[in-house]
Amino acid sequence: MTNHSIELPLVEPLYSTYHNQGISSAVIHDNLSIENWFLNEIMQLSCNTDFLKGFTTPNLVVIDANYESNPHLEEIRIPFKHLAYYSNRIIKSFLRDRYFVVFYGLDDYYLPGKTWYREEHFPHDGLISGYDDIENTYTLFAYDYSWIYRTFKVHFSDFDKSKRSMVSEGTDGYICAVRPFSFQPEFDPDVAKSNIQKYLACSIDEHGPNNSNHVFGIIVHDYLKKYLDRLSDGSISIKSMDWRIFRLIWEHKKVMLRRLVAIKNDLHISDTVCQQYFQAVKLSDDARMMYARYRIRPKNELADMLKSKLDEITEIEKRTLTIMTER
Repeated sequence: MTNHSIELPLVEPLYSTYHNQGISSAVIHDNLSIENWFLNEIMQLSCNTDFLKGFTTPNLVVIDANYESNPHLEEIRIPFKHLAYYSNRIIKSFLRDRYFVVFYGLDDYYLPGKTWYREEHFPHDGLISGYDDIENTYTLFAYDYSWIYRTFKVHFSDFDKSKRSMVSEGTDGYICAVRPFSFQPEFDPDVAKSNIQKYLACSIDEHGPNNSNHVFGIIVHDYLKKYLDRLSDGSISIKSMDWRIFRLIWEHKKVMLRRLVAIKNDLHISDTVCQQYFQAVKLSDDARMMYARYRIRPKNELADMLKSKLDEITEIEKRTLTIMTER
């Protein structure tokens, strides 16, 4: 930090498929114990079944992984319409007080480096982690034009132009200052194991599309197989496919492994289960790369291989997670 600039330290996000989930753990540098909350509580997969009836995405999420649901983050939200001409002054004041600044509803079209720069008017979100008064720039942490989640610089004037564009269109954008509270949550293996049991307990019979348009837990894997079937038979066009879903599956398995390691360390037990579960992480990483290839060359053989990998991951999870919850 200097008289003219500041850069707040970021943490590699646990989940980064979506900005709002990446933000939730990227900002915890000043209280790293907040990761324990993620390991205790945040593991429930969910998807929407409307893709079976005409929608093009399963809307796959990890429930409550977003920053708005994180009880260990202080939040101060200000709508764009109340910022008037003082947004630069207010944002820099927050940053000097070690608040990161979330933005929602900026027009990517006017933000150099952002995903849809000069391509499409699109209200998007991201995080401000610093500024430089000599260069007249903010440091953004967001997906860039190559869909890489990283930091890059944006000029103050481009930020303001982007904000004005969306305000003129009636978009209800805002900034939200966030920083971690000082309370330090502890890892609780009993809470973690209880939530793992809930993740495993869901079934198609209980949460089928006739009863709800959402499914939860490990059966989400089965619905992703149905999604692949819809892509294969042309019910959903490849152009409209949601290309993010297998990245989130991979992130979910990586965090689950961290959770299992934490349980092992807390209970002083063998790491056999963790070693076995690592195969699920590897399979999900393979599936992530295979799905990217499928997007380029949508062959049914690749879709079938992806479904087989989901079956393997499901089998590994049922076996290893059940063993761990019984310890």
